[in-house]
Amino acid sequence: AMSQFADWNLPDRYQIITSIGVGSYGQVVQARDSTVSEPPDYSVAIKRCKHLFDDLVDAKRILREVGILSQLNHVNVVKLHDFFLPAPHTTCQELYMVLEICDSDLKKLLKTPVFLTQDHVVCIMYNLLLGLQYLLSVGIYHRDLKPANCLVNKDGTVKICDFGLSRAVGVHQVHLEEASE
Repeated sequence: AMSQFADWNLPDRYQIITSIGVGSYGQVVQARDSTVSEPPDYSVAIKRCKHLFDDLVDAKRILREVGILSQLNHVNVVKLHDFFLPAPHTTCQELYMVLEICDSDLKKLLKTPVFLTQDHVVCIMYNLLLGLQYLLSVGIYHRDLKPANCLVNKDGTVKICDFGLSRAVGVHQVHLEEASE
């Protein structure tokens, strides 16, 4: 079953557990970080962006996402722990992002037969709005906010993810745009 990940070029510290999503950018897996011994922090999500330089528009989106996520720090925005290009860097065609992992996303949650109480809905909306308020306060327009880009945990916390189409405006624009060029 793990042979499907044979071509993943990850550092030895990460062991892939299972696939958790596929998108136009590539694939996301759940992995264990062997350098962390305390649960739940040893589980991470790793997003693999393949064919990095085949399409300039896609390359800019991926680099923009890394540039913006590396600057953000809020409980309601997914945390970028690390990112790397596998060696040798001169022939590298892919990039990996090591992200905070969540239980599900809003799109998947809404398709399950789970009944959400009014308290659940209020909690999820409140968390989502806190994340949005933070993004706007630091001059980030997400521009692709949809249920699939709102990660949710069993405790009701929401983490906004996927900043590939986002824009930095206002005060932080110069700093963030330099990081993505």
